[in-house]
Amino acid sequence: MSRSLQQIFDLCLEKIREGNDREKVISQYPEYERELRELLSIVAGIEKSVKPDIFELARQRCFARMEAEFDRRQSLIPGFRPIFRFPQILLRTAAVTAVAVVFIFSLVKFSAGTIPGDRFYPLKILIERMRCCTAFTPEKKAWAYCCCAECRAAELEKVFARTGHLDFVLVQRILQKQSFVLDEFNRAEKTDQDYFRERIVASFMSQIKTMEGVLPQVAEKDKQALVDSLFLSRKHLSALK
Repeated sequence: MSRSLQQIFDLCLEKIREGNDREKVISQYPEYERELRELLSIVAGIEKSVKPDIFELARQRCFARMEAEFDRRQSLIPGFRPIFRFPQILLRTAAVTAVAVVFIFSLVKFSAGTIPGDRFYPLKILIERMRCCTAFTPEKKAWAYCCCAECRAAELEKVFARTGHLDFVLVQRILQKQSFVLDEFNRAEKTDQDYFRERIVASFMSQIKTMEGVLPQVAEKDKQALVDSLFLSRKHLSALK
C-alpha cells in the first residue's frame, strides 16, 4: 500500500468511526475508490465477525490443560524444583495466540469449500478480498482476480449440481472478475505479462469449460443468456492471446 493510500485509508477509517457515512467518505477520494471500498469492507467484516467469548473459552481450556500436564510431570520426579519458570502472563499469551491461530486457520480451511447460502461463505469472500488488496503489483492483482473467477466457476458447478438451476449471479461475477483481470494485466510490464499470460489463459479456458459443461443441462429459457456469457468470456480470453 502506498504511503498516500495508507494515510487516506487511516483518515477514512477515523471519519467512519466518528459516525460519517462510508459512501460519502469514499466519494471524497475517487482516485482510490476501488481500493478504499475493498479495504473498508474488510475492516467492517472483521469487526462484525470477532467473537471474544469463543477465544476466551478456548484460551481457558488450553491453559488449564497446560497447567495440569505441568503438574503431572512435576509429580513424577521427587524433589523436582524448576530452575526457571515462565511468567504466567507469557504462558497465557502463548496459549491465546496458539488457539487463535488454530481457530482462524480452521475457519479459513472450512470456508474454502462453501457456496453461496452457506454459513461461512461471507468469510470466504472476505479472505479473497484481503488477498486482492495485498497484491501490490498489477500482475499479482490480476492473478488474484483470476483465482476469484476460478472459485466462482467452481461454485457455479456445485450450485447447479445441488439445485439444478443456473445461478446467473455467479456467471456475472465470473465475467466481472475476468474484466478486472484484463484491466490489471494490461497495466503490467511486458516481462511480467509474459510470465503470467500462460497461467491466466489456462484459468480462463477452465472457467469457459465449466460453463460449457452445464450448458446442455440448462433450462431452455436460460440457455441464450448463458451462450451470451460464454461469448463474452471467450472474448476476454482472446484479448489475452
